[in-house]
Amino acid sequence: MADIHSKVDFNIIRYANCWEDADVLLNALQLPKDKRVFCIASAGDNAFSLLTTNPSAVVAADISLPQLYLVALKRAAFVALSYADVLSFLGINDNADRLMLYKKVSQYLSQEEKKFWNNHVQLINAGVVYCGKFEQYFYKFRKYLLPFTHSKNEIEQLLLEKTGAEQSMYFHEKWNNLRWKLLMNVFFSKHVLGKYGRDPEFLRHVNISVPSYIRSRADEHLSSAYCQTNYFLRMILTGSYSPDNLPHYLRKENFGKIRNNIGKLQLIHADANSAIRQSPYDAYCLSNIFEYVSAGDFTMLVHDWHGFMPDKSLLAFWNLMAPRSFSEVAPDKYIYVAKSDAFHQTDKGFFYSRFLLEEKI
Repeated sequence: MADIHSKVDFNIIRYANCWEDADVLLNALQLPKDKRVFCIASAGDNAFSLLTTNPSAVVAADISLPQLYLVALKRAAFVALSYADVLSFLGINDNADRLMLYKKVSQYLSQEEKKFWNNHVQLINAGVVYCGKFEQYFYKFRKYLLPFTHSKNEIEQLLLEKTGAEQSMYFHEKWNNLRWKLLMNVFFSKHVLGKYGRDPEFLRHVNISVPSYIRSRADEHLSSAYCQTNYFLRMILTGSYSPDNLPHYLRKENFGKIRNNIGKLQLIHADANSAIRQSPYDAYCLSNIFEYVSAGDFTMLVHDWHGFMPDKSLLAFWNLMAPRSFSEVAPDKYIYVAKSDAFHQTDKGFFYSRFLLEEKI
């Protein structure tokens, strides 16, 4: 994993949202209270969701300081603001004086964090949930290309509540036209996705056709009734979340739990390999970081990490286009928890090929 650090620019905010389904993560883990949890920080969303389990600690690590500054900003918002103001400050609601709210939030930032955000107040003013490179990639898709394939009314019709049969019919007869197929092939090509959405290095170990894969996953999901309540899909296609269908950490019923446990969130500037060697955890939430390592390096990591993880600790992560599994590499050291299969169809991160929950033995 060290190799990627010298090839990728980690001095930008790549992800303003976590694009993994926290509902899947929490339902799979079923963590009792007082557990010590490690997670990849990214935009912080899933770290906040993990606080609803009443853990003893959630340790969120990231190699990128700007990503950690983003998590710190969101954390400070939970401390300083009411629920409604958190939504306004982050960018969920319009017509907010975000710079006024930032004055309250900034009191709970370190000097280093405050310096960063003082230099990036334009991102705060625009709403930080839109500020990542990945989010800007979808903005370009939505603003400049999507209108050539579908109208706003057609987008709303796609997301409108209907039966599974009606959804499938609408997708195949109205949505999945030639222009849509061409758009998917070009905009989600390996070159365009790597350059403008993620990073070319993040796709180096992908050995399949990227647009074909993404099209197949999109076809399956958009023709299913599950897409109607997918807040990720709504954000991609419309540019905003629906107020009554928000990510787990932004739902009103979770606000009090997160705020009460906010002091248990620890941020560390480190890569996963270094962080996992420093301390044992009951659960490891690893996003899809193994997408970025070769199969050979992953095999070495699987055996190496075994010595640092407690018995019966859980590992939760996603595969995108590079298949990675601890139990497939070392079945004598890890077991696959079969119930993770049940989450594939309902996973709002529909672009992932599979969610894995594995246990160290």
